[in-house]
Order: sequence, then C-alpha cells, then structure tokens
Amino acid sequence: MKYFFSFICKLIAAFFLFSSISAKLSFSQDNQTQNNQATDLNLKAALNEMNLGSFDIKKETAGHEEDSAKVKEARAAFLPTLGLNITDLFETRYAYTDVSIAGSPSTIPQIIPNSSFSLNATLPIFDGWMTSQRYAAAKSFESSSMNSLEWSKFKNSRLLILQFYKVIGREKLVEVSKQNVITLEDHLKNISLIKKVGSATNFDVLKVEVQLSEAKAEVLNSEDNVVMEKNKLAEIMGRSTEDRKLGGDLPHFSQSTVSHILNSLSNETREDHLHRLDLISLQSKLRAYEHLNTAAQNHWIPRIYLFGQYQSYNNRSESFSDFDKYRDAYQVGVTLSWTIFDGLASTAKSEIALQQKIKMQVTLQEEQTKTKQNLELWKRKFQYYHLLSQSKSEEVKKSTESLRLAKAGARVGTRTNKDLLDAENELYRAKAAEVEANTNAIDALIQLELTSGRELYTFSTN
Repeated sequence: MKYFFSFICKLIAAFFLFSSISAKLSFSQDNQTQNNQATDLNLKAALNEMNLGSFDIKKETAGHEEDSAKVKEARAAFLPTLGLNITDLFETRYAYTDVSIAGSPSTIPQIIPNSSFSLNATLPIFDGWMTSQRYAAAKSFESSSMNSLEWSKFKNSRLLILQFYKVIGREKLVEVSKQNVITLEDHLKNISLIKKVGSATNFDVLKVEVQLSEAKAEVLNSEDNVVMEKNKLAEIMGRSTEDRKLGGDLPHFSQSTVSHILNSLSNETREDHLHRLDLISLQSKLRAYEHLNTAAQNHWIPRIYLFGQYQSYNNRSESFSDFDKYRDAYQVGVTLSWTIFDGLASTAKSEIALQQKIKMQVTLQEEQTKTKQNLELWKRKFQYYHLLSQSKSEEVKKSTESLRLAKAGARVGTRTNKDLLDAENELYRAKAAEVEANTNAIDALIQLELTSGRELYTFSTN
C-alpha cells in the first residue's frame, strides 16, 4: 500500500511537470509566431500604415480642412453681424460749451452717458456680387483640395506598391549575388585542388579569385541597395526606418494581361486624361481664380448695407447698477458706401487675381500636354520591359541547362574549367537581369497608372 501511494504521488507530480513544460513550450511557440508576424510586412499592411502615417496625406488632409473652414468664412459674409458693447465710465472730466441764453452767458457740460449697453447689427444688401464670387471661389478651392487629397491617396498607394516590389527585387538580387559567391568559393576550392595535380594554372586560380572578389563586392552593393530602398519605403509610409521582412513575390504579367492594359489605354479619347484627380484639382483652382478675378473687378460698384442699433444708457447718475435711470434709444437705416479712389489698391488686387488665373491656366495646359506625352512613353516602356522580362526568363532556363551540360561535360573531361566558370557567370547575369527587367516592368505599369489616373492592375495584397 505504501509503494502504491508513492507511485500515485510520483505519477501526479510527473503529470503536473509535463503540463507545465507543455504550457511553456506552447507559450514559447505562440511568442515565436507573434514575433514572426511582427517582423513580416505584407503589401496590405503596408498600404494600411501608409494611409495612417503618410506625410503627404496628412498635409493634404490639413489643407482640405483649411479650405473647408474658408468656405465657412466666405459664407459668413452673407449673414448679419451682431455686436454688443458695454461701457462704464469710472472717471470723467466733461468738456464745457459756452452759450448765451436770453442774453445771459452760461456754461453747459457735455452730456455723455456714464454707462451704456449698445447692440449693433449690420446686414449686407448689395456689394456688386463680390461676396457671391468669393464664396464660389472658396467652394472651388475646397473641391480642389478634396480632389488633391484623393489624388495623394491614390498616388502614394501606387508609389508604395512600386517601392514595396523594388525592395523585394533588391532582396532577390542579394540572394542571387550570395549564391554566386557560394558557387565561386566552391569553384575556387576545386580549381585549387586541380592546380595541385597540375591540371590547372595560376592564371585559372587568379581568374576565379578576381571574380570572387567582384562577387563579394556586389553582395555588399546589393545589401546597401536594399537598405536605401527600404528607407524610401519607410518615408512613403511615414516612418523613420523600416527593418521588417517583406512578404510576397514579384508579380509576373501574362501576355493577355499586358494586351488588355494596352488596349484599354489605346481606346481612351484625348479628353479621358481629364479624369485624373490632380488635373481636376487644377481645374477647380482655375475656376476659383476666375471667381476671385471677377470679384476683384467689381470693386468700383457701390455697396449697400442695412444697419440697426439699440442702446440703453444712463446719463443721469454715476451708478452702473442704477437701472431705473437708464433710457432707451435706437436707430435703423440704410447706408451706401462707394470707394471713389483708394490709391489703386483695388486695381492692383484685380491685376493680381488676373495673373493668378493666367498662371493656373498655363499650368493646367502644361500638365495636360505632359500627360499625353507620358502616356505614350510609358505604354512603350511597359511593353518593352514585359518582353524583356520574358526574354530574360527564357535566358535563365537556357543558362541553367547550359550550366548542367557544362558540369556533366566537366565530369567526363569534355568541358574545361573555363567553360564551367563562363556558364555559371551567364546564369548569374541572367537571373539578375530577369529581376531587373521584372522590376522595371512594374515601374512602367505604375507610371502608366499615375499618368492615366486610374488603376490598371490589381496587385495581390496577401
């Protein structure tokens, strides 16, 4: 019975020990999974961070809020203004006026209320439509900033996608260059052994050493390029640095996809580029300056206001709270204000608004001209880099087969060490060229999207 009880206790202790170890292992695995998730960044997460942290989007958002507030300011010119004034004199010395009453000289003090409440109201009736034009200008500026904000979101999202894949492309080049170094190191070991048996010369060894040195330098250059491209990615996202590992692979475009994109662009009319939000924003600004120019030109038209004033004043006692002594007064009327000459200040404002309008009109025409030219340019580049990418992909396959044949020939003695080395270099160059061509094709596509102002291809965000 004693041994049985001891066995049960040991079994229970072992069970709790096993449970504790399992929990710790599970917790460690969960932490490892969370750490892996924290160090990985896919395209979808990058886009979400960009929308929240982009410096450009934040500035455009603040600009839109500012223009919205200016609309409220311009709308206020249609509404009456109301003001309240409260006055209490705590020390006075009145002015006196000498008069003659019934032949007798007298001195009468100036009558000024010791305390008063004054309510003033002014309502604009007519100002030569200047207020209407300024309000229309403010609305146009608000519309412009809204389109500019949406364009900033679209532009930054496409630039982030481009930069995201540039980083992936650079990381692939690092992998390719490191693999090349490993291959050349193995090759150097083999050629050194072959030299010992007299089948190779110092020239062969030195040639491999030079290529290995260049390959190691290329690894360092590729790693530096990754760091620089990641810094650019971090800047687009609104971050200072970016050290996380990117998840995903470079997209490859099929011929049908490329043909569909190019055909959709070829079917556009000459005015289709006007749906670009940045150009629409410029058009709204142009309309705003036209309204401001019209408002400035109407400075010579007289202005009519309706005004009213109600006053409660006490000029009978010096007590502010002696409300029984207060009297009432009011006045309502119409005033006409006409500026005859203001030193040509209004004329200068009109000229400024006119030149702003002309400058914006020229800017819009310039951007429209660039859009037509860039559309054709990037269509050609996209098609070229796509064909180049396909060509380099085939070249990689052929170089891989050539390297296989060179290794097989070297084993049976029909191929020399130089043939094997040349085949390895051709494969390395082909892989690097394929990555570059594919990255350039993505770049051309993004530039096409920015030029046309619309999404032409849906990139996978997983």
